[in-house]
Amino acid sequence: MEEPLESSTLEEALGQLQRSLRERANRSLHQLSCILREDNAAGRDDALEPSFSAEGGSEDPGTSWHQLQHSHAVNQLIALLHQHAAEESEVSPSRRQKITPLRSSECEETNMPTFHNLVPIINDQSQYIHHLEAEVKFCKEELSGMKNRVQVVVLENEQLQQQLKARRQEEAMREQTLLDASGNMQNSWMTRGEDSGVQEAVKSYSHGDADMTKVSSAHEAEKWKLELERLKLTYEQKCEILESQLRVLR
Repeated sequence: MEEPLESSTLEEALGQLQRSLRERANRSLHQLSCILREDNAAGRDDALEPSFSAEGGSEDPGTSWHQLQHSHAVNQLIALLHQHAAEESEVSPSRRQKITPLRSSECEETNMPTFHNLVPIINDQSQYIHHLEAEVKFCKEELSGMKNRVQVVVLENEQLQQQLKARRQEEAMREQTLLDASGNMQNSWMTRGEDSGVQEAVKSYSHGDADMTKVSSAHEAEKWKLELERLKLTYEQKCEILESQLRVLR
């Protein structure tokens, strides 16, 4: 923190010194210009009135006063220039290095873009912001549409599940009614005392069940046979592929 404070104080002191030197130099230059104008006017008056200056026998007090002022102003200006050179020589190189970044920063500030140069940049940024806002709006609309479609799919799945449950319940009720009907028929046959008929019915039912079991077993056997043949073919094909790969590798 001390270095920036020192640099700022040094910069302020140098600024004040430069301002004071400029003011003093301006005053001295103004005095010199006034003296030169008065000398020129006095020269013209002397040229117009030579007899008066020759007859006087002594120097004009006005001209001597102007010469004194001129010499005093010149001496004052020379002293100021010497003083300024001495003060600049007293400034150390480290302080000059500290001052140069400040001057470079001032130059950078002067090189900053003006308002007219910033207007197109601001317009481009506003257009880019509008473009981003439009993209965000489009993404939001797409997300809302996807949410609606997902909700529709979920509702359809729920309806399908309810339909499947209803079908299962109907099938279970049908099976239960068939079982109840068969049980009632068997009970009625037993109560009526028709043992022969019941036995024949039972035999026929048992024969029918046996035939059904035979048919189903034959069908299952044929199915498994076909499945085994298919597996055998796939196994042989894989074996041939592996053998061909081994031959290629050899």
